[in-house]
Amino acid sequence: MTSGASTSPNGDQSPNTLLQRVVSNLTHAGYYAYLNIDEQNRWTVSADAEDGHIDVRLGGQAYILDVWDTSPGLYWEEENERRFHALERRARLAVPAIARGIVDEDQEIWWDEHEHGVGARITTVVALDQADRIATIAGQRLGALNQLLADVERRLVD
Repeated sequence: MTSGASTSPNGDQSPNTLLQRVVSNLTHAGYYAYLNIDEQNRWTVSADAEDGHIDVRLGGQAYILDVWDTSPGLYWEEENERRFHALERRARLAVPAIARGIVDEDQEIWWDEHEHGVGARITTVVALDQADRIATIAGQRLGALNQLLADVERRLVD
């Protein structure tokens, strides 16, 4: 991304400058934050925390903040392999129904085949002039994310 890329209404700053502000904010808050290109070929600021993952990209005239994580191995303690696979199959079928009942429009849940557990994402739109609050907002959303994961897991094991 070059500094000659499109400008924003926030002081005519380049996208690179806007994303570097997020890297600085997250780094100052104690996260290891870095610029990378996501799976959809967009410049994204990423940070990994004990509570989950943080991704921030530009979207329109705002930052799009995603916090997400997976909770691996929901049924790993099950010793009977046949029962283990049956429980995972039941979870794959149940997650969409659970989503319809408890997930808000800014939230997403899924069954992660690779991690053998529940995945969740919360997306938040943050105004460009709030870049200095990204770490605080992300921390709050990570708390909500982990509560969402716990709620879904509780429903799957009941």
